[in-house]
Amino acid sequence: EQQLAVSFEIIAFKDKIKFYVVCPAKVADLVERQILGSYPTAEVIVSKDYNLYAENADVAYTELRLDKDSHLPIVLHEKLSSDPMHLIAGSLSKIGDGESLAIQFVVSPASDKWRKVGRAVLKNIEKAAKDPENKSGSNLPQEVVQGIGEKISKIGFDTTIRIISVAKRKDIAKANLSN
Repeated sequence: EQQLAVSFEIIAFKDKIKFYVVCPAKVADLVERQILGSYPTAEVIVSKDYNLYAENADVAYTELRLDKDSHLPIVLHEKLSSDPMHLIAGSLSKIGDGESLAIQFVVSPASDKWRKVGRAVLKNIEKAAKDPENKSGSNLPQEVVQGIGEKISKIGFDTTIRIISVAKRKDIAKANLSN
């Protein structure tokens, strides 16, 4: 069965950064309640689709991917040394005249496969720790082992992160991707 996808989008034009959520109509009320539950002062407005593309503009695009297995932990927002939105907004504020940039976080519920892999890894680590013949134990730091346990206890999402940059020239569009 096809899973429903929701796209959280940060759109930047010169002197303007906007946030959009694109979702199927049948989950729109749920998504709105979740947003307002987390951000009570947010203003949710049903709007028309935006147009990122300018006439005679060039486009550069990239898609971000995990460089580790999906059961391994990534940095939790509680452990970040700075606010990631501050860093993103700072980069987006550099967009010039006739330029635009979109960051899309497309999420849909993940199957249980990644969680099963994580459980198997933890089981193997536990088994190795109990084996008196195994002197090395796990080659993963304890913090990572704990992170796997925390991560597999939560719901997982398949996530695609896309960055689309539009500018008058290809080199500027590419440079905006690097910021």
